[in-house]
Amino acid sequence: MTAVIEKVLRSGTCAGCGACESICGASTIHVKIDEAGFFRPKVLAPISDQDNLLLSKVCPGVTVAHLPGDGDCDSVWGPVLAIKTGYATDAAIRYQGSSGGGLTALQVHLLESNLVDAVVNVGAAADQPLRNDVYISRNSDEIIGRAGSRYAPSSPLREIHSLLDGVQRVAFVGKPCDVSAMRRLATFDPRLNGKEFCYLSFL
Repeated sequence: MTAVIEKVLRSGTCAGCGACESICGASTIHVKIDEAGFFRPKVLAPISDQDNLLLSKVCPGVTVAHLPGDGDCDSVWGPVLAIKTGYATDAAIRYQGSSGGGLTALQVHLLESNLVDAVVNVGAAADQPLRNDVYISRNSDEIIGRAGSRYAPSSPLREIHSLLDGVQRVAFVGKPCDVSAMRRLATFDPRLNGKEFCYLSFL
């Protein structure tokens, strides 16, 4: 096992996002549910120096850092441009989504306004509803069907390259640590850095 994954697992800072599997490939690192019920990486083969370096820049268990140009950062909250309140004006979205359905409404708006081609989001696994799975949503019905908080582990970056194959404009929805990892991965990984992303998260 190489230094980055060792450090993250030893320190207990793994968020289970799955970026390590995407970077190294499932034959080298496989992220799966462990005995405690969390997504954690299992190292199956030696990790190359190049992949280990990329892990050190991307993995949120090592660092959660804002990118250059994000603006002035508050020491607790990071860069804050504005704070607003609101809720979805569509009643179905407002009451099916969480916290007034704002995040769900934004996903629907991005798709229906043709600002993105697809949304990467998390919903109940089809075969195990208490588990989460990662989906590519391409219409409002799919987004609304996956609305609501999911209080179970998720690993949205595990297969991000195959999920986004052929998709150019993407909205990515995840936990703040997932978004941090995805932004950094899209910056450093040539398979992703030509795509257009909109990142959505919750607090």
